[in-house]
Amino acid sequence: MPAPDPRLRQPLEKGDAHLFPLAPSRRVDEKHVRPLFETTQAADRGTAIHLLLQKLSEGAGDDEALWNAVCARLEAAPAREDFQGWLDAARAVVAEPSLAPLFDTARYRKAWNEVPVSIDGTTAVIDRLVDDGRELWVLDYKTHARPKAAELAERYRAQLEAYVGAVREIWPDRPVRGALVLTATRSLLPL
Repeated sequence: MPAPDPRLRQPLEKGDAHLFPLAPSRRVDEKHVRPLFETTQAADRGTAIHLLLQKLSEGAGDDEALWNAVCARLEAAPAREDFQGWLDAARAVVAEPSLAPLFDTARYRKAWNEVPVSIDGTTAVIDRLVDDGRELWVLDYKTHARPKAAELAERYRAQLEAYVGAVREIWPDRPVRGALVLTATRSLLPL
């Protein structure tokens, strides 16, 4: 197995997310060899919400700057009402009290967005990695409009376990936990 990205071994502080400049990608379910999103609209929604969660968790709040960031990431500019719905959904996740330990800067020690890791020779991207001072949280956002928690947990268990394993290689003496963040229900699904 290739060595983990050496940048992850460096002590980082809040705001160092620029060290990991990878953009959110459209992921493919390799087991079924089909896009995870059935429609372009669902794919755009997922990409936009991922990006908005990243930007909001880094303190970006200006609607126009967020609009420009989303438009730059998508192939075509979304309808303003779609964008507003995505922005409202992302803001609701960040503001959710039960998720505050993962998004409120006063509640965690360090956090990074879009963290690349090597898994079996393939680069994967962890949506969010949070160090709360006691343990590390590996978070994977799921933007399904009507999530079925049990199905999502089963479908993504192996992926999340691989992410957790990669982080454990970097910090072998730290407890590492993995969870799905279900954006539509603003809930955490630890696995």
